[in-house]
Amino acid sequence: KRTPPNIHLYKGNFVHKVLEDLFALTRMPDVQAFMDNEMKKWNPPQAIIDNTEDIDFHKRETEQILKNYTNRLVSKIDMMLLEGKAKGKSHAWNLLRPKLREHRIKDERLDLIGIVDAIETDFNENVYVIDYKTSKLFRHVLPEDYIRQVTIYAYLYFVKNGKLPQYVCI
Repeated sequence: KRTPPNIHLYKGNFVHKVLEDLFALTRMPDVQAFMDNEMKKWNPPQAIIDNTEDIDFHKRETEQILKNYTNRLVSKIDMMLLEGKAKGKSHAWNLLRPKLREHRIKDERLDLIGIVDAIETDFNENVYVIDYKTSKLFRHVLPEDYIRQVTIYAYLYFVKNGKLPQYVCI
């Protein structure tokens, strides 16, 4: 059953698309300029807009979600450089950017498919299976549905690769 269009679905899809476009780049961009340019594309369909105040709030919240994410990314790059684990920003960028994005994994035997947002490997060869969430309903707890979802993703990763990821992230 499909979820009817709403501002929360638009916001989640928008954030996913921006991150997909960011990580499709093989060279590290000026991250802030990239995000500023992407936010110019924010244009929810009129059919899902309740009122202008809500749309402004959701746009600011989306900008903050992306800013928080990219700040953590830039911080990881700076730490890799400081620790000598990367030769330069471009090297760190290519080590950190997810190699597999929106990756479909299927278990034929169970007829089960998962669409993982990202699979990353860090400089210590730890594998991270990641599912991005934009909801703020569950700030201090993880709902069972989220835990079940990443557990299934870890299982599907195991079926495909013969080993479990070291981490699953929400």
